[in-house]
Amino acid sequence: MPKTFAWFEGRKRPPSEYEELTVGLHFGEEALVHTRVGTWTLDNTLLMGVPWEDFRDPAQLHYRTWVALQAGAERELGATLDLAASAGFVDGLDAAWRGDMATLAGGLAFAEWGVAMAMQYVERFCLSSAIGQAAQLQVCDELRHAQRALEWADSLSGGAGSAAGDDDPARAAWMEHPALQPLRKAVELALTLTDWGEVVVAVNVCLEGLLQPFQRELYLKGGREERDMGTAMLGQHCWVDEERHLGWTEAFLRMVVEAEPANRATLQAWYDTHAPAAEAALDALAAGFPFGGAAEQAAATARTELAKRLAGAGLEEGTER
Repeated sequence: MPKTFAWFEGRKRPPSEYEELTVGLHFGEEALVHTRVGTWTLDNTLLMGVPWEDFRDPAQLHYRTWVALQAGAERELGATLDLAASAGFVDGLDAAWRGDMATLAGGLAFAEWGVAMAMQYVERFCLSSAIGQAAQLQVCDELRHAQRALEWADSLSGGAGSAAGDDDPARAAWMEHPALQPLRKAVELALTLTDWGEVVVAVNVCLEGLLQPFQRELYLKGGREERDMGTAMLGQHCWVDEERHLGWTEAFLRMVVEAEPANRATLQAWYDTHAPAAEAALDALAAGFPFGGAAEQAAATARTELAKRLAGAGLEEGTER
């Protein structure tokens, strides 16, 4: 008896393992259960005319392949950070670099947590099984990044927060450090949005589109200059994942516009609304943690890379610089 796949009729190849485990898993009709937090509905986004189940994550990861991929990455990163801390390499780093990087890395861990919360909303309410899968794996990545960033911040500070009577210096920095407040505002505003498509734009296009290249450049180049392999390794490890997140976001933008050109105006309006907060967050980080000019160079690279991604999606930049 031949195998048939109703959702794959008319195509010249059988579904991949990724498609078998990811595509076509959503209800396809209005939900029977309604909650105060929110309800999955077929009209829960302003984006129109999109065949949502046609979306494919360029990385084509599902849970099993993601676990296999990240198991190796975690062993590699964990060994590096543990060695840097236990063998005394951290002690030889410049004290000013250590202090500022501990504050920055610890504060950014809370931003990673906020992005994870936003992507949980996308996973719950989006209209595509494959988008939901990409968002859920991003949640897992962001939480891993947050945990590792907090561990490394603690190693860099040498437990100085506890010695000073501050049990959670990273949280204190997130709540009070002037350079982190615009970023906290941008994250918290994103968590108030109710259109899951707008969340993707506000978080993955505007905020992550600037923050992640900035972090990569600063951690990698600054880490090399300061002979801080732990920070450089953390930056590279996170970027491998974040590049994948930006990749599925770019695929999302292309599909939405190709399916219905009128959606470009909606995407542009969302970008114009949320870009200023993301830009303000980046400017504050670069000014508040200058690292001898390295942060401004990293910010410039981040702006250039975002401009290229926007052009690829047919969107225009907002604020002129």
